Amino acid sequence: LLNQGDRLDQAGYFVDPDSAAWTTLVDYGDGTGLQPLSFAPSEHSDDAPDSDQYPASATHYDFDLGHDYALPGVYNVTVSAVDNGQIVGTGALQVTVVNQAPQATFSVFSVASPAAEGQLVTLAGSFTDAGASDTHTVQVDWGDGSPLSFATVNPATRTIAATHIYVDDAPTNTALDQYRIQVTVTDNFGASD
Repeated sequence: LLNQGDRLDQAGYFVDPDSAAWTTLVDYGDGTGLQPLSFAPSEHSDDAPDSDQYPASATHYDFDLGHDYALPGVYNVTVSAVDNGQIVGTGALQVTVVNQAPQATFSVFSVASPAAEGQLVTLAGSFTDAGASDTHTVQVDWGDGSPLSFATVNPATRTIAATHIYVDDAPTNTALDQYRIQVTVTDNFGASD
């Protein structure tokens, strides 16, 4: 199980006691296609899972898988080794990548305050998201009962800007009123903060 943006790091090996040369490929299952896979010989140990099938002296060939997953999903990773007799051996594992919700942090939001009735109030801020390719919508609840509004989002910097006019204080004829502004950032997979 990986979080979106995390890297798959997995070691593996293959054994083939009757061949002298191999071509190895890996498909990470995310549409990036087949990629060459490097391997190196090492001595097989008695405690390895296949020690009943191969003698302890059999050489196994180690490889390391390493891949970054940009999008959440379930991916089938397949490793293929083709020996000099054109016989293919394959191994597979399944990788689940989960979406990470964007993170909106209170300390990075600012608003022009206090504001007089009828004055334009500007809200600015930023958010983070581990998903480099995620897109976002940002809704603002201005706390005065007006409809929710959408903030302008700069996808490159992940900053936002929104404006609002508080028409009248509530309740009426008070010297000062405070409103709780709530910002909700939602990514294209439906996760929000």
